[in-house]
Amino acid sequence: MSDTLTPSGLQSSAGLYGQCGVYQFDRNGAIFNPLDLNPYLLFDAESSMIGTLENPTLDLDPTKQESLDVITATRAGTATFVNLNGEIEIAQPNTVRVDNSLGYPAILVEPSATNLVTYSEDFSHSSWLKNAVGTGVAPEITLNAAESPDGTQNATKVVFDAGSGTSTNDLSTLEDLFSATNGASYTQSIYLKGETGGEKILVRNAGLNAYTTLTLTTEWARYEVTETAAQTFGYYSIGIRQGLGGVVLNSKITVYAYGAQVEAGSVATSLIRTAGSNVTRAADDLVISGSAFSDFYNQSEGTFYVESVPNENTSGSFLFDLSFGDASTDRLNIFNGSGNQKVFLRTAGTTWSDNIIGSRPAGGVFSRVAISYKTNDVRASLDGVNMTTDPSATISSTLNKMTIGNRYQNPNYLNGRIRRLIFWPYHSDSL
Repeated sequence: MSDTLTPSGLQSSAGLYGQCGVYQFDRNGAIFNPLDLNPYLLFDAESSMIGTLENPTLDLDPTKQESLDVITATRAGTATFVNLNGEIEIAQPNTVRVDNSLGYPAILVEPSATNLVTYSEDFSHSSWLKNAVGTGVAPEITLNAAESPDGTQNATKVVFDAGSGTSTNDLSTLEDLFSATNGASYTQSIYLKGETGGEKILVRNAGLNAYTTLTLTTEWARYEVTETAAQTFGYYSIGIRQGLGGVVLNSKITVYAYGAQVEAGSVATSLIRTAGSNVTRAADDLVISGSAFSDFYNQSEGTFYVESVPNENTSGSFLFDLSFGDASTDRLNIFNGSGNQKVFLRTAGTTWSDNIIGSRPAGGVFSRVAISYKTNDVRASLDGVNMTTDPSATISSTLNKMTIGNRYQNPNYLNGRIRRLIFWPYHSDSL
């Protein structure tokens, strides 16, 4: 069967499969919101799991905080997330972050990251260079001028004025210098909105004169730009510079700014606030173990179902990993391999399954995956495509720990969101 992604959803010749919750879908001419779907609806519209798999023993549903109480969360220090009101909020140490950045609640799992900008909100500080060259005028800074994405009156108003000339020397910019590794990727992110909408602003970070033009609206949005460092330092730069590349921008604009961040890597993670130094956010380590694990897990057979959205398309990240303590002899997991998503089963040191389920989901793309296991029958499905059943498998009887969005050792974080994770304590052929 063939699938086609259209603005109205993901359709198939055999029926509907579902896609990100922000879309609406067509099925036989009807339009509805996938948030209204029964979560047991998987991939086959002809014979879904509705009525086939019932009474799960584990259902991690971020819309129900109490369902996440079985998770032991470890994260040294605070972190941020977007709450139900769309505002940035602080999560306390050792808590599961339920993030609403995508328009619905989802478990946020991120690796450690460091904000290389020392003042993420205070653009008036001297660490931010106020540049004016040619006919340009230094940026005018007004603190606490508007309500920010965190819901308080702490956004900064910035007036950029490049003057009347058209030379590339006519500029008005804010810049913050940071150390970099030559050849490494860095991602710059910031929340911006324009005073009237349509304002064009230039941004760059580690690239050498690698400016990107952003067009703002009157609503807050988080913008991110990834560049490769051309030297051992970078400039986090925002502003206007006339005539660059032959393009004449607005000569004077007023914008509102909040939450400047530069971090190593090719994607922006959740906001890391700083106020005088670089700040590192610890990784999210989420584990179900002890009686919380044994109460839901069936060693002989079972079925897992996961809805997730990765931040980036990278090899080695894990949706979940079941292990025998911290040993590598017994494991069951779903992970992203080189260009594909795979199911892996190892029992008593012998690998019984290392099979491709389907193509690795792209960054920002919602996907549904399920695996079902019992002796000599391991099968899986990814967004409506079933992998070949593995007819030869010995199932471990010693698994006692589940790591969510990561694996038990040598961390390989999902760096993304899990919208739902369900387990039924029996095998199913309907994936």
